[in-house]
Amino acid sequence: MDNPQNYSNYLNKINSFFPAVPTKRDHDELVIHLRLGDNGPNVYTPFEWYKKAIEDNKITFTKMFLVTDEPQSADALKFKEYYNATIFSSATIISTNDRAKYQDQTISDFNFIRQFNKILFSSSTFAWWAAVLSEAE
Repeated sequence: MDNPQNYSNYLNKINSFFPAVPTKRDHDELVIHLRLGDNGPNVYTPFEWYKKAIEDNKITFTKMFLVTDEPQSADALKFKEYYNATIFSSATIISTNDRAKYQDQTISDFNFIRQFNKILFSSSTFAWWAAVLSEAE
C-alpha cells in the first residue's frame, strides 16, 4: 500500500477531483472492502482474515456493510451470515474488462466507502484511496 504521507502536499488537490460525498454514515458503522475478482488467488484475503482483524483490534460497530467485486462469493455470503452485513455492491467484476463495463457501480462503491468513519480493507489500492479521500479516523 501507499503511504498517505507521500501525498500529503497534494491530497487537497487530489480530493478536489472527486465530488464530496453527499452524506456521512453513522460514526459507528463499519464498511469492509472485500476484493476478490481481478485480484487473483495469489493475493486472496479470506473472510477469516477480516474476522481476526476485527477481533484482534477490538473493532466495535453498530452495523456492517460490505463492498466487493463478487457480491455472491462464498466469502461475501459469510459476512452476510456471520455479521448480518449488508452487501452494498451489485456487480460481479472478475476482470479488468468487467470493471470498464461496470464503471458506474465501481464509482458508487468508491464513494460509498468514503462515507464511513470505520473502514477495513486488505490489499487494495482502490479501497486505500477511498479511505485516504474519506474523513475516516
